[in-house]
Amino acid sequence: MRRHTTVLLSLLVATAVVAGMSIATASASVGAAKVPACAGKTKKKAITAIKKTFDVFLNGTAGRTLDERKVVVQGADDPVLLQLFNDIFAANAELAAITSTRVSKVTCTGKKAADVEFFLINTQTNTDLLPNAQFGGAVIEDKIWKVTKETVCALISIANPAVIESGPCAL
Repeated sequence: MRRHTTVLLSLLVATAVVAGMSIATASASVGAAKVPACAGKTKKKAITAIKKTFDVFLNGTAGRTLDERKVVVQGADDPVLLQLFNDIFAANAELAAITSTRVSKVTCTGKKAADVEFFLINTQTNTDLLPNAQFGGAVIEDKIWKVTKETVCALISIANPAVIESGPCAL
């Protein structure tokens, strides 16, 4: 009995260590080995992966860190964009923690790109945070589906309209 308990405990610890080491990759990449193209036989898988990407980025109730979220942001290697991203999440941490997303439509615009219609949901009231659907996009970058930089900038501009005037979000 004691041996079984030790083996079970070891298995749980090993699983937790592996999960902890790979959570950003596993939660964000949705099939990092071969990303499904948004066409043909893999279109359905691509749409599922895109929805998962938006969930990783926008679902604050999942308790993901900013580092886990930035994995699914196109151009997150740009230090200025990354700083904007970090600042807006820090300034809106309480709201971000109760925000979820519902992707209502994904339209493939090519094998490696899609338009995405989504809603931001207040999970405490189960109501839309904004009066209308939001429109964004997803692209394949670094072998995973990512939320487009334009989508991130559009969301940041809701809280800070000045970001579209200069810097990485300038139009």
